[in-house]
Amino acid sequence: MNIVKKILIKISKNIKKYLIYHIINDIII
Repeated sequence: MNIVKKILIKISKNIKKYLIYHIINDIII
């Protein structure tokens, strides 16, 4: 497997998690 692709997928997943967390916080606060 391509290492760069793995890293990009990891980063994109982390960004999605961060965005979702941020949105939920904005709604709660």
